[in-house]
Amino acid sequence: MSVGYSMEYSVVIHGSRADFEQIPAIAQKVSDDYASRERSQWAWDQTSFYQGMARYLASSAQEALDSGEDPLTFQVENSEGDDTHGIMEAFLTALDTQLPNVAIAASAIYVDTEYRGDSYENS
Repeated sequence: MSVGYSMEYSVVIHGSRADFEQIPAIAQKVSDDYASRERSQWAWDQTSFYQGMARYLASSAQEALDSGEDPLTFQVENSEGDDTHGIMEAFLTALDTQLPNVAIAASAIYVDTEYRGDSYENS
């Protein structure tokens, strides 16, 4: 019996200063759009999670900008359960479509959590 899942993401983003300067605004828009759409699907409000993810991406981009290098690179990681699924995918899709010159290397691992007796096992 499957009781849930988790997605584990590791993402490296590489691009120009001009692209990285746009990441905070893109992240905030995705967060706002995603949170308003998801509010109607869940019994609880996930807005703080989506806002936190937007801040995480924005601060990672800002740290890269502050480094003074060009081109820039940063890495982010995220773990999502079945109650917060899809936000990282939404951010990556937005970056990919709105910043076509940004290179994105992503690894995502799907972990299906099953309950058997008194212990959890990952398969």
